[in-house]
Amino acid sequence: MATQAPRHSYAQRASSLARDRRHTRKLSTGCPLLDASLGGGLDARGITEIAGAAGVGKTQLVLQLMLQVQLPVEYGGVGGGG
Repeated sequence: MATQAPRHSYAQRASSLARDRRHTRKLSTGCPLLDASLGGGLDARGITEIAGAAGVGKTQLVLQLMLQVQLPVEYGGVGGGG
């Protein structure tokens, strides 16, 4: 009969961590209307593809995000953790 590994109280599934708001961070775009349509901003743990026609502001948005990522959390950034 095989023995099972002991379950530790600190072991958690990745899915439960993803649902826990303490383990998720959102990066603000700096635009409240865009943040609202994105569910609070961009997920700081994922990869986001930005696509669109020439001249619609993709580069401007990315430059803004590069600034936002350096801001402290209380200002919508991730405290330089990007």
